[in-house]
Amino acid sequence: MNIIILLNMLLLIILLQKFNIEKTLKRVLNIYIVFTSIILFISSLNPFELYDVHNRIYQMWIIYLDIFIITIAILIKKISFKNNVNIVVKKIYKSKILLIIQILLCVVLGFYVIRFLVATNMLTNQSEIREYIFSDFFISFVEYFFYYYIIMTLYNIMTIITAILAVNKQYKNPIFIIGIINIVLKMLIGYGRMNLFEFAIFILIAFLIFKENIKIKLNKKNIIIFVLIIIIIIFLFIMPTAVRLGISPFDFNALSNNVANTLLKQGVIYFTGGFRALDTYLTSGFENINNLTFGRATFGGIDEIIGIAIKCVNENYMCFNDLIGYETQEEIMIGKNITFNAFYTCIMNFYCDFGYIRSNNRRNLTWIANRNVH
Repeated sequence: MNIIILLNMLLLIILLQKFNIEKTLKRVLNIYIVFTSIILFISSLNPFELYDVHNRIYQMWIIYLDIFIITIAILIKKISFKNNVNIVVKKIYKSKILLIIQILLCVVLGFYVIRFLVATNMLTNQSEIREYIFSDFFISFVEYFFYYYIIMTLYNIMTIITAILAVNKQYKNPIFIIGIINIVLKMLIGYGRMNLFEFAIFILIAFLIFKENIKIKLNKKNIIIFVLIIIIIIFLFIMPTAVRLGISPFDFNALSNNVANTLLKQGVIYFTGGFRALDTYLTSGFENINNLTFGRATFGGIDEIIGIAIKCVNENYMCFNDLIGYETQEEIMIGKNITFNAFYTCIMNFYCDFGYIRSNNRRNLTWIANRNVH
């Protein structure tokens, strides 16, 4: 399977060169191909001896990757960013509205940081700190809705804008400075590292789009800046893990002995655990989902927004995310004493909606409608 994954990556990159699309967009797609293929490759190597994954999982992901890349390449064939990039960037630099939004976000996130730190300070079990954000953190459904649908939407938009400013070296711009503060504040709410990873991805994509001719100057100043950035990123990644393990972020001996190895293992589990979760789902199914959902899973966000309106009339209505949330939050075993939840990959959504076709013998194709669900 390793060879197939690598061959598919090379063939897909070669095929993408045949499409007449903008160079920057092509670079973004190439990054996605390589990144996804590397994750599949590492998962198949299984360096931390997790449970093995059936080949059908990798086959489904290879098919998905091929279809996704080819479809996107066809759809964006006539799209061009060249004429709009400079106009957009100049508007961002001087936007008072964006600055006001950043300030308001900073205040709201600061409020939630204080609440989270005060609440978790009373917890004696370090493992409960991360879980608190998913359990008793929000007082009501209205607050939950406000945080995830309004605050987080604005936060994600402003994080993308912060990444654009970073790529264009607008480090003194107040929108950028407050944006960095907001990212740190968001990390402190639950001690998650995904926010930093997402910001790095946004910077990479912005760099590929806004910097058409990439030229790297190796001088003393750039090397020092690069080293400092790497040190800051490593510290921000280590800090949440150190807090969860009850280790001081400044205890370098403990960090090198425990946190570094833990981070590496957690990183591999985080990116490859979803394939094992998907494998478990395809084998056992979900108790609350007995039939095909015909689009409600793939477009779960739209389904939830519609569901909120319906709940005003019928409180018993269950949108797809209500059904799937309970199932995916349950811990499953993906290795010896290693549990995982939540991330079942996008294939789960497609499978919930339409099932899949498999070959029962060399001549017949059978539509699997019940999908081995309880």
